[in-house]
Amino acid sequence: MKPSVLDYKPDLVIIAGISHGFDVEAIRSVIRQIRQGSNCEILVMSGAIAPREVYEPAYVAQKPATVALDDMEQFSARMRRMCREERAEFFDIRKAWDDYMLRSYKPYDHFARDSIHGNSRRKQIVARILARSFEPKDAAR
Repeated sequence: MKPSVLDYKPDLVIIAGISHGFDVEAIRSVIRQIRQGSNCEILVMSGAIAPREVYEPAYVAQKPATVALDDMEQFSARMRRMCREERAEFFDIRKAWDDYMLRSYKPYDHFARDSIHGNSRRKQIVARILARSFEPKDAAR
């Protein structure tokens, strides 16, 4: 953790876009490692914004389907709870992206460079969504 995060003496660490296998405790471990060497703020974001049909088959192949599907469905709620316990902020970027997609009336491919990664358009939109999450809650929109 030291050379990749703590040596930079951050004011804010954002934990996002990582392959976590829906393992909340692994993310808790990262938060605690950061906290051992820094008083910085920590923002944790939900999982990838790839379509579910892209990541679901690989995860379901690792566990019984009912367990895997329950893990995926409960992940955001478990992350939110863990962040409260660890005094870290949580932002459900997945939900924000899904809400955007519903309002955009565009196919997923319009925002994708491949089945997982976003193109420049999606990166700009995700950046705007994230920037809005930093605005004061009472700010006029």
